[in-house]
Amino acid sequence: EAYRKIMILILIIIVQTLSERIMQALSPSKAETPDFKAAFQRLKYQPSYAELKRLGNIIENSLGRWGRLGYAIDRSRQTALGKLNKKGVSDIMGMALMVAYLRPIAKGINRLFSPNDQSEHIVPGEHIIERPHLDHRYFSALFGNRDTIRTEVYSNAEWHELPVGLDSIAIFPGKLAERDLGIVPTLHRVVQTVSHRPEAYVDSRTSNVTVLLGAV
Repeated sequence: EAYRKIMILILIIIVQTLSERIMQALSPSKAETPDFKAAFQRLKYQPSYAELKRLGNIIENSLGRWGRLGYAIDRSRQTALGKLNKKGVSDIMGMALMVAYLRPIAKGINRLFSPNDQSEHIVPGEHIIERPHLDHRYFSALFGNRDTIRTEVYSNAEWHELPVGLDSIAIFPGKLAERDLGIVPTLHRVVQTVSHRPEAYVDSRTSNVTVLLGAV
């Protein structure tokens, strides 16, 4: 128990120190570094999109009647494209896509926004599991062991993979950095890819694990 407490304390010190260094680098000067709280998360992704869907079905089946309805609307609204993919508007689109006689109209409207929407452009066989979004933090820093997961940032009308690994940290700013530091936040998404490694060489406990450091 004492060893566990010591390790947790060391982890807290490391997270706080790294967060302070990154915040100082983002700020115009050390004196102007805004107050913040360090955030730490361990993100474990499923090994395949099929596994992710099965997990989603388990969650949906465990909900009550209204919970299942809300879950279905949430899944439906994620198909909204372009300017339709905004809070409120996407909710209306999600509900319209669930109504039989409104579905063709909603799909037609959705297609009008799809030609110029790059958020859905992926390689066949891959799936977007986190839609393009901006984090509500000063920054997000990612490192970990990736196998079938890719985080991409949007720049120059293209999606670019971030170098997330065990020997590198990928850092990008969020909405709070824009509000307090004048730094444009980074649009990003998470894509589920197909593994090219034999299943025997993939450790389900440690693969697709990402550590996220942040400041809020």
